[in-house]
Amino acid sequence: MPDETTLTKPPQVTWAVTLLWGSLAIGLLNGLVDSNPATKNASFAFLATVMGLTFAIMGLLIYKIGKGRNWARITWLVVLVLGIIPYAFGLMELFNRSVLVGCLSVTQLVMQMVAIQYIFTKPGSYWFRKTE
Repeated sequence: MPDETTLTKPPQVTWAVTLLWGSLAIGLLNGLVDSNPATKNASFAFLATVMGLTFAIMGLLIYKIGKGRNWARITWLVVLVLGIIPYAFGLMELFNRSVLVGCLSVTQLVMQMVAIQYIFTKPGSYWFRKTE
C-alpha cells in the first residue's frame, strides 16, 4: 500500500504543470507575433489547424501530467528532447527575425526545462510512480 507522501501531489508537480501551461500560452503568443517566412505561403486554415492540433495535444499532455500519468511526462520529455536539436540550430534565426520572438522562445524552453526537472526528480518522480 502506498504511503501518504506518494498519494499527495507534491508542490513541485503543481509548479511544473503551471510552468507548462504558461509555456503553452507563451507559445500561442509567439505564434501570433512571429512572421516566419516559411509560413508565408501557407493558408490561414492550414496554419490554424496545425496550431490547434499542436496546442490540443500539448494541452492534453499537460493535463495528464497534472493527473499523475507517467506516460504523459515521459512523452513530454521525449518531445522536448527531440525538439531541442532543431531549436538549437534555429535559435539565432529566431533572434534575427525578432528579438521578441527569440526571447519568448528562450523563455518557453527555460520554463519547460524547469518543469521537467520538477517532475523527474524527488519528490515529483515518486508521485508519478504511485500505485493506482
